[in-house]
Amino acid sequence: MKISEKTVEKAAELVRKVLMGTGITVRAEVQDGGEFLLLIAEVPYATENNEQVQPFKQQLLQQLSILIPPKEDGDYSWMVVFKTKDKIVDSVMAGVPVD
Repeated sequence: MKISEKTVEKAAELVRKVLMGTGITVRAEVQDGGEFLLLIAEVPYATENNEQVQPFKQQLLQQLSILIPPKEDGDYSWMVVFKTKDKIVDSVMAGVPVD
């Protein structure tokens, strides 16, 4: 099932609200023929154990899993990647428990 533009907007806004006040900016990319949403959260600086994003990961997992169901084959349909410059420092994706 393709992810609608409205869902992309809602997901990006949801992530922005969860991360409000952190200085983290968010952008969205639709991939995989419109069936996968990649949300990229630009973290201003990396911290040890990614402590600045840890408090938000469970909330993002819960809320985005409600908004964007898995693909029909059960594969995940979204991911939030936390990046500092071009380095991925953490991520959250549907169906994968937060550590």
